[in-house]
Amino acid sequence: MGLNVWFRHARSCPAVRSLQWRGTTLYANDCPPLQLESARAGGPAATAAARAGIMAALAPALLPLVPRIRQPAGCSIPLWALAKAGAASDGRVASQLAPALLQRLLDPVLLEAAKPQELSNALYALGKLREDHQQRGSGWDPTSSPYLNALAGAVASRLRAAEGHGFKPQELSNSLRACAKLGYRDSALLLLLSEAAAALAPDMSAQDLANSLWALDALGSTGPEFRAVLETLCGSILQGLKLGGQQSEPLAAAVAAECVRRLRTLKEAEAFKPQGLSNILLALEGLQLGGQQSEPLAAAVAAECVRRLRTPKEAEAFKPQGLSNILLALEGLQLGGQQSERLAAAVAAEGVQRGFAGFNPQALSNSAWALAKMGYGAGATPQATEQSHWYAAAVAAAERPRVMAGAKPQEWANLLYALALVRHQPPPALLDAGAVVAMQRGNAQECANTLWALAVLQLRHAGLEAAVCGRLGELLRLGPESLVAQNLCNSVWALAVLAGGGVPASPAAAALAPALAREAVRRREQFVDMSAEHLRQLWQAQHELGGEMAEALARSPDLNAAMEAAVAAERATGSNTSSTQKQVAKALQRLLQKDLLPIVSLQTEPVVEGVLGRVDIVADWSDGRRVAIEVDGPDHFLTTRKDDPYAVIGSTALRNRQLRRAFGRGGLLCVPYWEWDRRKTPSAQEAYMLQQLQDLLSGASSGAAAGEGSAATPRRKQQRTIPPQPDTAGSSSITTATTSTTASSSQKRRVLVVRRTAPKQEAVGTSGGAGGASDAAAAATATAAAAGAKSVAPAWQQQAEEAQRLPSSGGAGEGGGDGAPLAPQPPPPQQPRVSAPPTRSSSRQS
Repeated sequence: MGLNVWFRHARSCPAVRSLQWRGTTLYANDCPPLQLESARAGGPAATAAARAGIMAALAPALLPLVPRIRQPAGCSIPLWALAKAGAASDGRVASQLAPALLQRLLDPVLLEAAKPQELSNALYALGKLREDHQQRGSGWDPTSSPYLNALAGAVASRLRAAEGHGFKPQELSNSLRACAKLGYRDSALLLLLSEAAAALAPDMSAQDLANSLWALDALGSTGPEFRAVLETLCGSILQGLKLGGQQSEPLAAAVAAECVRRLRTLKEAEAFKPQGLSNILLALEGLQLGGQQSEPLAAAVAAECVRRLRTPKEAEAFKPQGLSNILLALEGLQLGGQQSERLAAAVAAEGVQRGFAGFNPQALSNSAWALAKMGYGAGATPQATEQSHWYAAAVAAAERPRVMAGAKPQEWANLLYALALVRHQPPPALLDAGAVVAMQRGNAQECANTLWALAVLQLRHAGLEAAVCGRLGELLRLGPESLVAQNLCNSVWALAVLAGGGVPASPAAAALAPALAREAVRRREQFVDMSAEHLRQLWQAQHELGGEMAEALARSPDLNAAMEAAVAAERATGSNTSSTQKQVAKALQRLLQKDLLPIVSLQTEPVVEGVLGRVDIVADWSDGRRVAIEVDGPDHFLTTRKDDPYAVIGSTALRNRQLRRAFGRGGLLCVPYWEWDRRKTPSAQEAYMLQQLQDLLSGASSGAAAGEGSAATPRRKQQRTIPPQPDTAGSSSITTATTSTTASSSQKRRVLVVRRTAPKQEAVGTSGGAGGASDAAAAATATAAAAGAKSVAPAWQQQAEEAQRLPSSGGAGEGGGDGAPLAPQPPPPQQPRVSAPPTRSSSRQS
């Protein structure tokens, strides 16, 4: 009776009569449906507004009539309708009407008469209402209702019925989905629901199966008691067969083969919607089933996704969140092979083609995180260079107004962490879109990952650095155990890198480093046993930051001994010398044999005190001076500043500062890979190295700033929009010890000037590749330089005597340090909760 009055009120209400609602039907017992069709030009937004308006008009009329409802459907259907209204409706409507309807449904008389569909609809409605509450931030939260447990208990009692529970496949799937939305983890109810779902799995649709797997994954129901259920659901997805808990490997393999056959049959594969395909992949990644079950299914689903994404019309059906979920699943499944690569490339291309329209911060950051973890766009191959354009497009999308507005700390951390993995430095303006405010609420891992990313990318933003350091200091005071060893070491390493960027440290950063060191000492027993990589990070920070940081670590002899042991192990580890490094060493050896340089000996991969990793090449000069030569490959440079010798990543910048302290002024020469690649012949390579060393020595003798090394740069003057940073020139390749010769024992550091009498050849530094003209110019330069060198010092003894008369270039500087290896990658940030797939409506709700 109450619903009849409700609908009579609706028909008489001018506000309702003026609204047209397309494709939605409301039921009232035996009353005919009230069909309202939206205006043709209205679209989804108008439909949502119309739905919200109808609910706002009907709810006040129904609320006083709720106690008079006599049928369970009179409660479950309005609850379902409130849930379908979505977050666009006024939360105050649901907060008043929904609790009253739920309380009435749980009346013993109505509850006894309730059908499984009515119980399932009510549970589904509560899950949807909670999702709306979380999106709005207001309204009614069903988890706070004392009647939720009563409804769940009624569902469990019905499932235990001896004569059959009466639930249909879709109702079981909807109930599992509702529990996931509500975060309702009652193991007894979940086991009953999942076992009932497994029993009816052959009759489930593709979407019901996908929803059920997603729900069990979201609820963490992956233990041994759920194993048979999960295998059965996966088996049904594979072939539509019910497989018992005890399955043989041959049968599982046969089912997998049948799945591949069916998914390759267009008509049968079309039964899966795009969101169902992405949710299957995501559920498989979370459930971590054995390879016999998950890998064939994942590969078959991946192939179907690739096929659809390559068809523009079908690709449009994939929502941004579905595309993001596919990438997350691929990263977790680690399928490997061409199929996985094709799917990742297809998803990436679809995002770029759309201009990332519709991507919210979660979808954008998760996509970047997953692609970067899979190595998409990393490296120096032509394919990686082409893939790196994805990150440029993603950053451009993130910079658009309101795209990152409201982004959570994890979403900022994931995005920056991903960019750091592929060495893509975004413009600092990106961080002005709310990162500072967001990170003030970040947890320890989010803040540590963000700080690490800023250091790797050499991305300076005073506001964000202060916010992250301040938040880490706050967490350290409130709950120091929240900073696990990896977070602490990554943070202190990042502070060491950022300390030399030419930007004054914020008060929060200055206070954070000693506090982290004291915490490491307090937990020294835990830290002594941690990984060698983390201990080496502490060692680097100790030598780079000094002061209170070093004093704090020095209070623990055990911790210091562990750090030194980790450094010794790193120095003793062999490495693979790159082909470019071998070519540079050979060119120097030829110059030495031709007596064109005052070099006494060359060492390859020597260990240098105060430096963690081995140095590529060390040249010992006749005056006792030593020069470190680092051959830097693509991994040492940011990808966004092509052919810029100063665009090095954080670990390389830290290494360079430590090498300058160890070798003194003018004691470091960095050879960028692109400069070397342009010299194809031995003569061109010799001329290049001779010119660079002459420039290095001349610069040192003319008063170059102490502590600044030299990057090999083109001889022609270039216009720079960004001034060179003295602390970020060049980098190091991680190599192994191979060769050593006699090293000078003299500790005096004098500057040897090799003067030129021949005119400077401008074309040397800019010759691009092999060719008769460039090689001839290179050879001429080498000859002229050699002539100049010998005209000043026909005998090396006379050169040494002249050097003794020159002013000293200074000592090695204070302390040592190292930055050769990349900081260990922080663990993957915990994946944010992803929205559940939409449930299908039952036949009476369509």
